[in-house]
Amino acid sequence: MLLWALMPFNTYGYFMLLRIVVFTYAAFQTVRFFHASTSQPHGWIALGVALAYNPIHYMHFGRPLWNIINVVTVVLILISPLSPKKT
Repeated sequence: MLLWALMPFNTYGYFMLLRIVVFTYAAFQTVRFFHASTSQPHGWIALGVALAYNPIHYMHFGRPLWNIINVVTVVLILISPLSPKKT
């Protein structure tokens, strides 16, 4: 969804759905990472992503900046650990 958001023909409704999906995923990851004591830095990063994509209080960036944020978010999701170890 994040990479599809780079297409210029997407509607406002698509971006609202994107915010909800990414916010939900990032919020879940934030809780998950904070429960694993060794992955707290990942938790802070996930919290930052959740705040950026918050569907209730919008961050009004321009389209070019949102494109960069979307690509960075894709990279963060791909490099995040799949299952943090609990200590």
